[in-house]
Amino acid sequence: MVKKENNDIHHEKKKEFKVENTKEYKSLKDEYEALLAENKEILKELNKARQGEKDSTELAKNFKKDMDRMKERFSEKEKNLEADINVKTAKKLLSIQDNFEKSFKIVKDEQILTGFKMIYADIESTIKELGIVKFSVSPGDEFDENTMNAIFAENAEENEQDGKVSKVFSEGYKHVLTDKVVRYAQVSIYKK
Repeated sequence: MVKKENNDIHHEKKKEFKVENTKEYKSLKDEYEALLAENKEILKELNKARQGEKDSTELAKNFKKDMDRMKERFSEKEKNLEADINVKTAKKLLSIQDNFEKSFKIVKDEQILTGFKMIYADIESTIKELGIVKFSVSPGDEFDENTMNAIFAENAEENEQDGKVSKVFSEGYKHVLTDKVVRYAQVSIYKK
């Protein structure tokens, strides 16, 4: 009988425990479900924020790449513009320099000639500072239409002479950085 009484007491305690905790359990369960729903919303917001951060990072990277490309383009355009200005300036200076070279043959007064040579040296120095250099052409060189202008043609006595420079009348000039020809070398060539 003691066993039955213990069983009954134990059974009653179980009932009491279930009954006592039913309201609290339901309340805790409701609170737990509310927290789960709130957690889901927070996770959604977090994922949106992470995606926004990822999108912003990607946008920033693309913007930086665009800016770098634009800087490079502007730098290239600036370099080309500077080269074009230097070439135009050098062309004008070269024609002045040519006139001084002609005057060296005509002027007999030594003081005037010395003054002309000083001016000539300044012009030559300025042309070099602009990045313009002479390029050498010699008799016997192969004619290059990209750097030479044939102003005369002479009959070639031998086949090997055909298309080669026979005389050089004036040196050519080019821009060092761009390799742009400022003035073509004036030459005479052999023709068969």
